Amino acid sequence: MLNLLQKTCTEVLTEPNVWCQTIIKPTMNMAIAAANCVPMPWKSCIPAAATDVVYVDGVGATFMTGEHVILTVSPVINSRQQSQIVGQILRVRRSHVKGRPKKEIQVLFYPEESSLPTLPTRLSPPDSREFVEYPAEVVRTNLVGWVDTGSIVSEAFVFLESSIDSNFQSPFGVSVGMTNAFCLRYRWNSSTSCFSCVGAHHPFPKNNGTSYSQSRWRLVSDISLHVQRSLWTVSLNQRNSKSFGLSADDSDWAYLKTRLAPIKCHDRDGMACSKMMRPRGTAEVTKSASTTSRIHIDTFEKIEVLKTVCGNSITIGPRLPPPKAPSLRGGAQVNHSFGSLRTVDFVNCILDLPVADISTEEAYRPNTTETPGIYLSFCLCRRPFQLQGIVRYKRRKVTYVSVLSELDISLETPATSHEVGVEEQQFDIEIGTQFQAFNAVFEVDELEENEVVCVVLESENTDFIVDSNRTFTRAEANHHLNMYFNS
Repeated sequence: MLNLLQKTCTEVLTEPNVWCQTIIKPTMNMAIAAANCVPMPWKSCIPAAATDVVYVDGVGATFMTGEHVILTVSPVINSRQQSQIVGQILRVRRSHVKGRPKKEIQVLFYPEESSLPTLPTRLSPPDSREFVEYPAEVVRTNLVGWVDTGSIVSEAFVFLESSIDSNFQSPFGVSVGMTNAFCLRYRWNSSTSCFSCVGAHHPFPKNNGTSYSQSRWRLVSDISLHVQRSLWTVSLNQRNSKSFGLSADDSDWAYLKTRLAPIKCHDRDGMACSKMMRPRGTAEVTKSASTTSRIHIDTFEKIEVLKTVCGNSITIGPRLPPPKAPSLRGGAQVNHSFGSLRTVDFVNCILDLPVADISTEEAYRPNTTETPGIYLSFCLCRRPFQLQGIVRYKRRKVTYVSVLSELDISLETPATSHEVGVEEQQFDIEIGTQFQAFNAVFEVDELEENEVVCVVLESENTDFIVDSNRTFTRAEANHHLNMYFNS
């Protein structure tokens, strides 16, 4: 074993795109890193060719080689204790200790980037999409160790940075805010303290769509995407609610209840009716007893718990008003309808929820209330969608304090200095008047009774796009105009 470690420590891998860190030199203690953790060549740090599975009692799930999991083991990497670490299952080993069966897994460790030397580049969004966020970053290492299956906490979702960027082609962008989602860019050789780019990476077992982590990701991403689409919906009757349905089974609902704990689940007994076609085209209705389980997420604490499961982007969506079309002909009517949607300054949001302690016992309340929130229900006898949800939201302006706080947007105007004793002059708003605010130049285009429609001429603020329309209230426009001319 000692010769193997010395050989591994002196091994230098010649790879393209390698950044060597001279801050820390490899030593025998660093190479071992932990009692159950040793460095291995990169060609050995891949899952076994033959798929093997292992059942984990603590999670109540079956994992297979190639899946990523969150562990409670505490390996020491670079003299830093890891409280929780991500790992990929490479192999499974079964044995007997004192007549009792013992199950172990060989894990490739993915520590957080803070426990390693400084990365070559900082994780930042691309220039073309500077508002993109990323989950917590982890780094793939060549440290491998055997751990007991009892140290597995839950599944982990590890995606490449490029996969999260391509949000329009894949749903991985909704992972921001999930406690078990991570971002991967580099791999680190513990023997040479060198970083290199990650090449091929499979977030789930290759050529296998039935793994536990992949089915769980499909569930949480579907719920997150349906909630987002509900908030983005154009409602002709301006209703403040939207429903959706998903196909699910008992294991999916049990997973949601476990992840959403300590939110209480209410079970209601009832009757389910289903139609069955008989000979000669006769439709027979069969009735059976059923139980409907419901989870109400209608308080501030509960929505914060749901964000840890489905991501942060489930509370706000742009609200599009119904098309305002006059008596025009075919194509002109459609063009006018879509043109009127350019001045959207309202959002659908699930904010300003009441504050209540989750741990307190609460009685069942029907979901007929108009309180904003997300209401989930599950019934196995329901066809075709066993899992149904209702999203209730409120209409708020984008300048609303809660909306700005949730989106982390600051609309503070720059402070201006005035000479003492000089009286400020008041200016009137007219069509064609130009003024500057929020690091952008606006020109008044339309004047309405209580609103002023402006066109963005120049902008250094990414919140305002050139040639787009921006609607201000009369008071806001007067304030910005006077601040600009009196500065």
